[in-house]
Amino acid sequence: MKTLKITSIVLLIMFGLASCEKDIFLPPVDNGPVCASEISPSDLNYIKDKIDQAVYKDEKLSRGLNLTRSHCYKTPQVIEIIDLYVYRDDKLEMAKHLYHHTTDKHMYYDVVDELAYKSDRDELSRYIENN
Repeated sequence: MKTLKITSIVLLIMFGLASCEKDIFLPPVDNGPVCASEISPSDLNYIKDKIDQAVYKDEKLSRGLNLTRSHCYKTPQVIEIIDLYVYRDDKLEMAKHLYHHTTDKHMYYDVVDELAYKSDRDELSRYIENN
């Protein structure tokens, strides 16, 4: 844990206290992945092709989660990726996963609007609000 040392000089000036030192413990902050830049168009096409080549539902989701984890995306690119999925639960899971890899989170409600079912839109909206 990071600590912040408040030296005796600061305490003496601020509070008129005698010489002492105090540690204040600050909790770690998790801001999620830091994205330097978005994925290149060729890398995005590669990922989309690989996801699309997967035959089985579980394989398609697993491949998508693995291939997308080390890149950053803009909201329209996220929409392109989730549109590759047929099943609503897979679309929702990918949308949640990709939220943490998106550089323009203020636009992410465009992804919400892409989901066909209101219950899925509500769940993704709650997820965005809590993350």
